[in-house]
Amino acid sequence: MNHYITLDGDINEEMVAKLLAKIEMTPKGEDKLVVYLTSQGGNVDDMYTMLHALAEEKDTIKLVACGYIESAALYLFFMADCPKDILQETYGMIHQATTTYKINERGRPYSKYDAFIKEQAYLYTDLFKGVLDSFDLTTDEIRAFEENECTFITNSRLKEAYERYRKASFSV
Repeated sequence: MNHYITLDGDINEEMVAKLLAKIEMTPKGEDKLVVYLTSQGGNVDDMYTMLHALAEEKDTIKLVACGYIESAALYLFFMADCPKDILQETYGMIHQATTTYKINERGRPYSKYDAFIKEQAYLYTDLFKGVLDSFDLTTDEIRAFEENECTFITNSRLKEAYERYRKASFSV
């Protein structure tokens, strides 16, 4: 028997809690949980929590992209270690990861925490490189990405990129 949940909206603590609660309520055994994901993205730390939960239950969960998967939601979909599907008309969007930290009047990080956060921001590009490489971005799209502009991805291109990613075995 299949059980279903739609995760719609920002990737945040509430979405994580909703996913974890549904996983906990889904009977173990033959039952499968189908997770429909449509999201503009959100918090990368919460995305990693969801990745871990999906990997822990990969034999009983199927992740389905529907509507739109943007930003962290696109990375979540690509990197999740479970069966997946992309519904027709689903599109994607990528851009550089962003973070917020405080700077002082001299343009330096305000605290050790802010300095740490500034350094961590550079790691995201490396972590997401496998996903980005699967899109075969054009010169204009690479420029746009470097300037932190959004690049929208059609359904057919999203499916092609996911197949390249899957074959390269970049899943976490």
